[in-house]
Amino acid sequence: MIQSTLSTHTAPLYSRDAAALALRYAALYPVVAINGPRQSGKTTLARATFPGHVYVSLENLDTQKYFQDDPRLFINQYRGGAIFDEVQHAPELLSYLQEVVDESEETGRFIITGSQDFAISQTVTQSLAGRVGQIVLLPLSRHELAAPLTIAQLIVSGGYPRLHKKEMLPHEFYPLYVKTYIERDVRQIKNIESLALFKTFLSLCAGR
Repeated sequence: MIQSTLSTHTAPLYSRDAAALALRYAALYPVVAINGPRQSGKTTLARATFPGHVYVSLENLDTQKYFQDDPRLFINQYRGGAIFDEVQHAPELLSYLQEVVDESEETGRFIITGSQDFAISQTVTQSLAGRVGQIVLLPLSRHELAAPLTIAQLIVSGGYPRLHKKEMLPHEFYPLYVKTYIERDVRQIKNIESLALFKTFLSLCAGR
């Protein structure tokens, strides 16, 4: 059995506007999906908003193997509800969730997060149509930051929580972020042959 934890998460440093929407959807749908860019705060939002849910990280290789070896046994362990984090690592889980939520009219039972918005949104829509409230969580807005930043400063720094929490400079944060995004996310969505060319494409987009 894979060990999971109750979502006893410390209060987030920033108040997210999406928290109210997540609670609203949890009262309407059996599943709430939180998608968005890597490091935009999806896990923090899910754990802080639903502290009574068991937290399960599907990024954990042992957890992935447990699911792959016996999907029904895995899902039966969490029939009472759970936060399934980074569900793009086990997209087949969504079909099993459909079976479980159709057995009951209980709402707010499962919270799922995913970093690959393009890939996972289509899978969620196909597997959980009519059963899921979907939220796209972007980085922090100026309002959420509640910091005395000018528009120009915010454009330069961006709104990624880690950058502001650690008081990092943009040139300390973004090179590794872009590297991770290209090598882990983009390559899984589409087979990019030239990473250097794609980086140039990103730079041109940013300049526009």
